[in-house]
Amino acid sequence: MKVKVIERFKDSKEGVTRKPGDTFIVSKERYKKLNSTFKLVEEVAEETKPTAAKSTVKKRGAKK
Repeated sequence: MKVKVIERFKDSKEGVTRKPGDTFIVSKERYKKLNSTFKLVEEVAEETKPTAAKSTVKKRGAKK
């Protein structure tokens, strides 16, 4: 799942400092662990790519 940082914290698992606004990918278990004491991250809704709509109307050949 994709998460967004709310509060600055030292990510000891990745060895980096996470700043508010940063986004990264975590498992659901890690998400729960990060928020177990303080709310450090929030889930970001995944963007879905729009699919092209297919026409259901059949085209007819031109009559002369």
